[in-house]
Amino acid sequence: MKDGLNPAAIDRILHSFSTSGSGFDAAGFRKRALAGLDQLELKQRVEHITNALAHSLPTAWADALPLVLRAGSQFPPGQPGDSLAGFAAWPVIHWVPRAGLAHPGDALDALRQLTVLFTAEFALRPFLCQFPELTLERLRIWAGDPDWRVRRLVSEGSRPRLPWGERLRELQRDPSPMLPLLERLHDDPEDNVRRSVANHLNDISKDHPGLAVELCRQWYTQSGETSLKRHALRSLIKAGDRSALALVGVGAALDVRLVAFSLDTPRIRLGEALEFSFTLEGQDQELELDYALVFPGARGQERRKVFKLSRGHLSEGRSRSWQRSHPLKSITTRRYYPGPCSLELILNGSVVHRVGFQLEIPELA
Repeated sequence: MKDGLNPAAIDRILHSFSTSGSGFDAAGFRKRALAGLDQLELKQRVEHITNALAHSLPTAWADALPLVLRAGSQFPPGQPGDSLAGFAAWPVIHWVPRAGLAHPGDALDALRQLTVLFTAEFALRPFLCQFPELTLERLRIWAGDPDWRVRRLVSEGSRPRLPWGERLRELQRDPSPMLPLLERLHDDPEDNVRRSVANHLNDISKDHPGLAVELCRQWYTQSGETSLKRHALRSLIKAGDRSALALVGVGAALDVRLVAFSLDTPRIRLGEALEFSFTLEGQDQELELDYALVFPGARGQERRKVFKLSRGHLSEGRSRSWQRSHPLKSITTRRYYPGPCSLELILNGSVVHRVGFQLEIPELA
């Protein structure tokens, strides 16, 4: 995703400011923004380009804000079909909390205008932390905005545990200020808004599982809303929460037998794939299948992560088989350590089989 903030994105930002008015240092911006860009990861690129933007705009908020808003109103859309095209606007939006925390009212109005370019969900969070009442007042207005991207910002920007975003500790402790707004938006006509509410409920479920289950019970009553209900409860379903499983029609496993299990890679190197297959048979019932991988941590403690495998129906008198290939790749957000690991097969929230395997790190071998 870091390629969404490449030299072409810099040129699009530059183009948007080229006719926004005097006071923008175009040459200085391009030079600063491109310097060392290739060596940076995504969020580092956002900060880097935002810094270049801040150095190139007038120092005074009252002089800089009109330039930013005009640039936003004429921001080039990028190439058709480019799924990363919106990323170019991220630094422009990110500039608002960097420069505007001393002017929260104007800054929030700016985020409402700019969120349509990409998303202001990250930029909104400092205002929720520092000016909660003022920001909630704006969110109440935005929940009725005709633009679905603004309505989505209400839900997504206030998620307590938004990935990549600043944690909203107060809303994590007490989500009640947002519940009336989520209730307004959970059946929004736009799917992106409804899905954002489900994401928000999933965040709530990690700190208030009973509340999340009850809200899903109240809000998702139609058969067509099953996928949203599952999306909202996905963390609880993976954790084997009985109330969440029951709400999606899954009970305790009834006389299910694991008649075959094969781990094709009992010894695996980082960069390869863990291959396993298994067969179940039993009574007629719905199945929710997950698996967990347990790895050694840096200090010898176990690290466990659950992954979705499948869901389906088991017919009495008939067996069903599954197979899965799980690539173990080195990524920046997760470090692997060599040693004994394990794979757990989880059926309707309960671990029914556990098998060990050995992880090798080539550079440490």
